[in-house]
Order: sequence, then structure tokens, then C-alpha cells
Amino acid sequence: MKPDSELNTESRACGSSQATPIEGSIDVHHHVLPREYLEALAGLGVTSSIGVSFPTWSLQKDLELMDKLGVQIAVVSFSTPAANVPGTKNARSLARLCNELIAKMVKAHPDRYGAFATMPPLHDVEGVLRELEYAHDTLKLDGVELTSNYNFKYLGDSAFEEVYKALNARKAVVHVHPTDSPGVQFGIPAAVMDAPFDTTRASFSLICSGVMECYPDITFILSHGGGTLPYISYRLGKMAPSVWKSFNQDAPKGFDEYLGRFYYDSAIVSPNTFPYLVRQVDASHVIVGTDYPFAGSAVPTQCLEAVRTCEEVSEQERKDILKDNALALFPGLGKVRG
Repeated sequence: MKPDSELNTESRACGSSQATPIEGSIDVHHHVLPREYLEALAGLGVTSSIGVSFPTWSLQKDLELMDKLGVQIAVVSFSTPAANVPGTKNARSLARLCNELIAKMVKAHPDRYGAFATMPPLHDVEGVLRELEYAHDTLKLDGVELTSNYNFKYLGDSAFEEVYKALNARKAVVHVHPTDSPGVQFGIPAAVMDAPFDTTRASFSLICSGVMECYPDITFILSHGGGTLPYISYRLGKMAPSVWKSFNQDAPKGFDEYLGRFYYDSAIVSPNTFPYLVRQVDASHVIVGTDYPFAGSAVPTQCLEAVRTCEEVSEQERKDILKDNALALFPGLGKVRG
């Protein structure tokens, strides 16, 4: 077995260089942990993600798991902390490393992988704009991964305005991933319980701050079925207009309008909860996510099986969720990159 640095150049028999029809599902919540990334984090004293130790990962095991799950293409990303590390220079260097690693991975296996770009922390506006340009124009990555907060400033914060202008101009697809939150963890890792709540806080701030209204050409995908957002949306929608100071000005179309613009990945969504998610947000805005390797292999198997067997969706809706909704967001998937 070759080391993870094989991401650089070589192609496997199961990953040809020619564009072929996409037969399996598309997974938009799928993480990679190449050795170079883990070594860079370790050098900064980072050895875990949202309180959970980094799982074992290799490119070979990743492709084998995808084959087992019937996933044709994974749009990969780096989980928390990604490039959210102390020091502007460190963060910029780590973001560049992440993006070049996954760009090589996509180039070597264009029929198996797409990729979300990693950004420096959003308060480093200059660094973000430079990395966004490089990731989009030079590396031709498919979208951008943002975390739910940056030093506890949530995504709706006005400090990130210039970043949203740039993302909107590029009609970017943005995957929102939870990170450490200010909540009390009761002695357990934040990944166990508080992560979905942080996705909820981030998405709520995007609506109420006016980001969704002012930048309609950004497409936001929410991790883990939107956290708790779909399940408390009635409460939020009824109360926010009366208690959020500038809600009616910043979100003039009403809460439900913006709620319906999000896409929701199915990573670690209970098979019992999945039918409700589809009813609440519509099948046209649900896409597959596995959260591999952090969710192991058993959980993705169960969640994908729920999508494939759910009796409350039509066969066309099932096809849309498994593949076509994602393919509409990422039309370059499965094609050789220039």
C-alpha cells in the first residue's frame, strides 16, 4: 500500500481519466485526512476535530468504501479545524496545502472526486480573497467549505461582507460545516451533541442578518440535515420577525423563503428522521452526505440505505437526492480538469 502522498499523481484502475456517465450516488459531505495535513496540524499542536481524534484514513480505503456504498463521486473537504489555526501565516499556508492536496487528488481521479476549497479564517479577508481566487481560477475546485463560526463570530456577521461579495460574484456553492461552539459540552466532545446546534446557529444567522437576501447567488449546503434547523423552523419563523431587531428589513421575503434556499446533506441523519427532512425542505434540496471517515462505515451505510428504501419519496425524488440534485450544483463532476 502506498502512503497517503499518492494523492499527488497516480491513477488507479477504478479512477480513469475519461469522463464517464455517473451511475452511483454523489456524496457531498466526505472528508480526507492525508498525512501531510495531519503532520501540519500536529506541528501546530492540533490533534483532534471538534474534540474527536482523527480517524485512520487512506486514499485506497476511501475508494474501497465508496465502492461498497455505491458512491460514484465524493465532493471532498477537510473537516474542522481545516485551516482555522492560530497565526495568519499558518492559516494561509495550511489552506494552500489543503487545496493543492485535493486538487491533485481530483486530477488523478476525476471520475471519483470533486472538492470544496479550504479558506483561511474569514476575518482574514485579504487571505480569503486570495485563496478563493487561486482555488477557483487556478485549481478549478468545485465549491468552498466554511465553518459555522470563526472565533465565535457566526456566518451572518457583517465582518465577512467582502467575502460574501466575492462568493456571490462567483456564484459559489458553499458547504457549511460545524466547528467548536461556545456551548457547554458536559465533558463530552462537541462533535457528539453540539455540532448540529452550531450549524443551526450559523444558518439562522445567515437568514436573519440579510446574507441570504443580499447574496442570492451563493448556494449554501448545510451539514447533517441542517442540524436542528428543519425541526425548529416553525418556532424560529414565527418568533424571529418580532424579536430580531432588523429581521423584517434584512429578510423581507420571510423566514420560510430563505429556509427553502438551503440544501441539506444527509450525513448522520437518522433513518427515522430522513422522511421528515424530505417533507420539510423538499426532496429537491436534499443531497447525500456520509461524513466519512468521522462517521465510520456503519453509519453511512445505514443512512444511505434509508435514502434508497424510504417509501415516502418517489423514485424520481430518490434519484434526485442520490445524484441529480448534486450534479445540478456541480456540473463539472466526473470531468477531466484543465
